[in-house]
Amino acid sequence: YPEWLQVRSALDGRVLAAMPLGTTIAARYGAPYAAIHRADLHGLLLEAVRAEPAVRVHLGETIAAHTEGSAGIMLRTVAGHRVQGDAFVGADGLRSATRLRLLGAEPARVSGHLAYRAVVPQEALPERLRTAQVTAWLGPG
Repeated sequence: YPEWLQVRSALDGRVLAAMPLGTTIAARYGAPYAAIHRADLHGLLLEAVRAEPAVRVHLGETIAAHTEGSAGIMLRTVAGHRVQGDAFVGADGLRSATRLRLLGAEPARVSGHLAYRAVVPQEALPERLRTAQVTAWLGPG
C-alpha cells in the first residue's frame, strides 16, 4: 500500500501538495488506501463472489423492472427471470442501463478536464523512481 499521495506540477516537477496515506488513512477510514489496475480489481471481486455461496452472478441479463422494499430488492429481467436479494450490482459499463434506471437520464457534463491514468510495475521504473507513493501530475491543457 502506498505511504504518500503526492501532487506535482507537470511543468516543473515541483511538489504542489502531499498527504500521508499508510497508517494515517487506515486509522481514519478503517482500511488502507490502495491503487490497483481495474482488470485486477475485477478479477479479485469475481474471485471473492465465487467463494461466497450466498451470492449469485447473472451475466448477460437485462433488467426490465425493479422494486425495493423491506424484504430487499426484486428484479425482473427481460427474459422473465425474477431475482430477489439484499442488494444488486449493475456492472454494465460506461453507458450503464442500471445507472439510467436508478438515477434517470441526466447527461454527463463536459468539464473541460482530462485525465490519463497508468499503472507501471515498480520493476519497470528506474531505481530512483521506485517509491511507496501515488503521484498525480497536474498541468495545463
